[in-house]
Amino acid sequence: LNKKKPQDWKALAKELHPDAEYVGVGGRQNHVFRIGDVALKIFEEGGKFDATAESELKALKRGQGEKGFQQLVAAEAGWIVTKFIEGVSPDQATPTREHILELVELFKRAFELGIQLDPKVENSIYSEENGFTLIDFHAADASFPTEAAAWLQNMVLGPLQPTKGKRPSAARIKEV
Repeated sequence: LNKKKPQDWKALAKELHPDAEYVGVGGRQNHVFRIGDVALKIFEEGGKFDATAESELKALKRGQGEKGFQQLVAAEAGWIVTKFIEGVSPDQATPTREHILELVELFKRAFELGIQLDPKVENSIYSEENGFTLIDFHAADASFPTEAAAWLQNMVLGPLQPTKGKRPSAARIKEV
């Protein structure tokens, strides 16, 4: 699979299943397909999990059954299947105040579960019906508090400008 050119991934979708749709490629060159109500992520490493993929699987298990987190369906060496999430990137919507407050609680819950969020807008899906759902996250490591602060800044608080090249302090985030 990892030798296919990007234009071949759409053709591969139809080989996987007649109703399959190629969704796109992730940051680590992982390819995502939608088949009905599930998403299939194929890892480029040709049938094995690297440390990052293992961390993603561990985090999916931590978030299993939790509202607002991408839900694991199955996994084998080289791929993960999750429930497909309907919605749009939050930067293409106007979330309600209630949903923003729920997102803050979701962020706190991720911290409690030991889930490290990737601080990019495209790593969440928003729908008016369900609010936010977080996707593409990993098991937390020692850098988690720093990454968590960046995620909170980018997703919830908007563009806080750091002073003197530093990230905003916890007190400044609390002010906002």
